[in-house]
Amino acid sequence: MSDIGAFTLEIIQHDRWRAGATEIQAMIRVSARPGAEPGRGLIAAGAADVIVIDCSGSMGNPQAKMRAAKRAAHAALEAMPDGTEFAVVSGRSEAEVVYPRDRGLARTAPRTRDGASDAIDQLYPADGTKISSWLRAARELLEPYPGHVRHATLLTDGKNQHESRDGTLDRELDACRGVFTCDARGIGDQWDPRDLRKIVSALHGRADGLPDVAGLEDDFRALMREAMRKTVPSVALRIRTRDGVVVREMHQLYPTIADLTGHGIPAGPNVADYWIGSWGEEMRDYIVKLGVNPEDFADEEKPRLAGVDVTVPGPEGGTASLAQPGFIVACWASDDPPMRTLLPIDGYVTQQAADDHLTEGCHAWYAGDFERADAEWGEAARLASAAHDTERLRVLESLVHIVDAAAGRIRRRDDLSREVVMRAEMRAASSTFMPSQWAGQGASHIPAQAADQGPDRDSRRPGDAGVRAREPRACPACGRMPPPGARFCERCGRPLDTDGPGQGAEGR
Repeated sequence: MSDIGAFTLEIIQHDRWRAGATEIQAMIRVSARPGAEPGRGLIAAGAADVIVIDCSGSMGNPQAKMRAAKRAAHAALEAMPDGTEFAVVSGRSEAEVVYPRDRGLARTAPRTRDGASDAIDQLYPADGTKISSWLRAARELLEPYPGHVRHATLLTDGKNQHESRDGTLDRELDACRGVFTCDARGIGDQWDPRDLRKIVSALHGRADGLPDVAGLEDDFRALMREAMRKTVPSVALRIRTRDGVVVREMHQLYPTIADLTGHGIPAGPNVADYWIGSWGEEMRDYIVKLGVNPEDFADEEKPRLAGVDVTVPGPEGGTASLAQPGFIVACWASDDPPMRTLLPIDGYVTQQAADDHLTEGCHAWYAGDFERADAEWGEAARLASAAHDTERLRVLESLVHIVDAAAGRIRRRDDLSREVVMRAEMRAASSTFMPSQWAGQGASHIPAQAADQGPDRDSRRPGDAGVRAREPRACPACGRMPPPGARFCERCGRPLDTDGPGQGAEGR
């Protein structure tokens, strides 16, 4: 434990790899309880939030969407603690800061809440949709507050029709990385789940779709409360590789799947920082895949290929460590690799595959190819069952009746609407926590695979080993399955009963 904050870092990886393997992968588990000990905790200077409401013309058809968006913005404003720096942005073909008018941020107090409420009441639908301009406005508003936990809340009902194809959105997301996190919501049936998933993947937020506007107000209130629980701004995973070792892939695995590959910021020779957003009391899992030539380390029995650290910006442009560093090592077996423990990384790999099939099934359904949709969703059910992926099985149940999950037998629901399928695609990125020991007793080891990249994704089904013991209790509000020991739901922020059955101190 460092003397800066109550963060812990754990490296989980297979102990042996096939002789000659050129890709080594490891899971990085980061846990945080900022301020858990007296005198500890790197607390932000404050919170800064930008509420972005889609005010394009489609928000007026029907008018209920615009009315619901206003109520949601009011709810988010009410959920901000006093002293929060904030702004309200109207999103059309160009973004307009409707409060405060000087394009800075206001501080929440009775007077500014009243002023912002009046501005929200004046919002009206017109013009088109250009989400990159909305994000740019949020970035420009939040950039002057580097010591704050910076966050944006974005609501849209329309497609980002042109800039999704021309790269404008991607370029703006690159500029926003490291500045603020963003949660996104889609309402109606005309927005594109791929755009919102891209935004929250890059900006370490959460996306969801609401089939109707009825729950939008409560959703925004819970979303803002969850954002305000973050206390440590701008955390990064620092990967320091040996000469000749390269980072091939980097992904977040839990609580949502997000691709960080290629987004490391150079911080020195063979050093890259991967921004992972703002943190409160939570746990996240990542996977890193390293490319290596085993012959370069032939004279070392168990070489350290890379060091991993959790950092935040320090004084005068430096960085400060939040946890004791960890190391990714390699041990190449000779001719007959030993049995290898089944680790949570294998379950997450299966969850990623289930996410791919669930998403492809949604795209097939949009295209009217229901036979392929059924096949994709059936395979998603099989993989989710194999990994005991309760989150994805719950999402699938909104699309299909699961007849036999282990066999991938499903029956598509007859009453599916486009809104329900879009919401399922958005929620497919959520993942189920994989504890350190998740295989059943007596089946916790599997033979090492022959492929260079270690375990074979397709030749076995990790979950066949057995079910996990001491399943945590689901959040009573949203159904999210938290990791053991969690005190708050990582989706909606609701306090959890940590003394209930299945909750323990492990994992925090």
